[in-house]
Amino acid sequence: MSRPVQLWCVFTALSFGLLLGCSEPVTSRSTERTVRGATVRGTFWCANNFDDAGEIGIAVTRGDTAAVQGMLTRGRAFQVEKGTLVTGGEVGMGISLAHVESGFQTGQKCYISTNALE
Repeated sequence: MSRPVQLWCVFTALSFGLLLGCSEPVTSRSTERTVRGATVRGTFWCANNFDDAGEIGIAVTRGDTAAVQGMLTRGRAFQVEKGTLVTGGEVGMGISLAHVESGFQTGQKCYISTNALE
């Protein structure tokens, strides 16, 4: 085998191995819990991203209403009223990704405490 052909074979084998190593295993399963037709059980805050939802959770736990109000004012979160229909799924740490399906915020995507959903 000539030198260029050998190099091409090695390059192809390495490329194929790299692609296999980066692909997700077929047997893996998502840990996301699907939420279909859940409603918000009270008035809650829904954040624009996962990290902001965590910050809201910390602020609520500490009773820091100024922090929550600041996030609302800066547009990092919005209020979702009791009875609002959402779909989506839990992404981890007690936070769910929600697609708002009813009410004033219809069409918005946000992150909300999983405990807020019934």
